[in-house]
Amino acid sequence: MSYDPLFHHRRSIRLDGYDYSKPGFYFVTNIVKDRNPLLGEISDGKMNLSELGKMVHERWFQIQEYYPNVRLLEFVILPDHIHGIIEIKGDELNSDSADIESIFQMRSWKENFIDQTDTNFKSPSKTIGAIIRGFKFGVTSDYKKKTGKPTKLFQRDYYEEIIKDYGHFIMVRNYIRNNIKNYKNSK
Repeated sequence: MSYDPLFHHRRSIRLDGYDYSKPGFYFVTNIVKDRNPLLGEISDGKMNLSELGKMVHERWFQIQEYYPNVRLLEFVILPDHIHGIIEIKGDELNSDSADIESIFQMRSWKENFIDQTDTNFKSPSKTIGAIIRGFKFGVTSDYKKKTGKPTKLFQRDYYEEIIKDYGHFIMVRNYIRNNIKNYKNSK
């Protein structure tokens, strides 16, 4: 089948008009290509990481080295995907010990919609998409160096959800914390 832009067009799952570089909390999921269980296996309720799973773990926690405006919160690796909560910090709250409930009381996710009248260039390098793209690139690069195998490890896109309030944050945090225990039920 030849390329047909009407048929082959991928619709964005991102919230239209939302600035993903602004302060906020994001629940992200990255899925291994074809959902292959390459990151390890669950045995007796515990995740045993493969070599690739260990690379993913290491790269995840290096995100803050490349993006000092980011705080990593909950994180879990499962055999075929990962979940994490990433906070893009605001100027008023540069402390990694800032109370999460207080942050939600001080700012609203609704403040992050783009001002359509603002024509100033904004770099996309600090968006949640750039952070995830850099993470996936780093893992893939590490894997290629270690194995010599050129491969695509992750699905093309990633899933992201804007965490809108503290109750939503608690729900997502609990979901991540219980994900290994509930893994069989989610497949």
